[in-house]
Amino acid sequence: NEWAKITGDDGWQWKNILPRMKAMEDFNPEPPAGYQHLAQIDPSDHGVNGPIKLGFGQEMTPGVPTFVTACQEIGINICHDINSGNPVGVGLAQTNTRDGVRSYAANAYLDNDFRAQHPNLVIRTNNIVHRLLVEGGRVRGVIVSQPDNEKSAIFCNEKVILCGGTIASPQILLSSGIGPKDTIEELKLKTICDSPGVGQGMLDHSILTLEYRVTDTSVD
Repeated sequence: NEWAKITGDDGWQWKNILPRMKAMEDFNPEPPAGYQHLAQIDPSDHGVNGPIKLGFGQEMTPGVPTFVTACQEIGINICHDINSGNPVGVGLAQTNTRDGVRSYAANAYLDNDFRAQHPNLVIRTNNIVHRLLVEGGRVRGVIVSQPDNEKSAIFCNEKVILCGGTIASPQILLSSGIGPKDTIEELKLKTICDSPGVGQGMLDHSILTLEYRVTDTSVD
């Protein structure tokens, strides 16, 4: 909801994001034995027909109950579902794994069966994307290369989706002349679109973790 407020786009509100999240999920609500009191799942907050396998781990690190009790003693409430829209409190982590195998975009959406059903899908690995091809104010393709090979152009008839992560996406945009004009000029490139927000305000994995080595007697 804070994202919606900052951007002025109600599409980011939790109520509007939730259906998309549920469409991705195949959620198993069963916690490890003995931890049922820490996991109370509202089925309306999760999906079960999506490709991404989600749930609680099959085993817990020794000492979890002791840690939760300590948190409660200093006034921290239990969060029974950290993905319910209100993650405040202490609770069990949920992971995108099933039977010891990580579930993610490649094996959930682009497995062998999917590729067999979509022969028009071509996946090229070990390619470096150097910049976007912009013609007439529209992105028409990308300039890529493989290790030790010359650069080549890949053209697109419809849409180009740039999804290079927190660092690579702005890097590719800047290399294409899209971004703050002064930054692009410093790179001695031609400015195609003066967009001051590109590459600014980066906040990646904003989290502070505290890890401790404990003895077996510390968790009793």
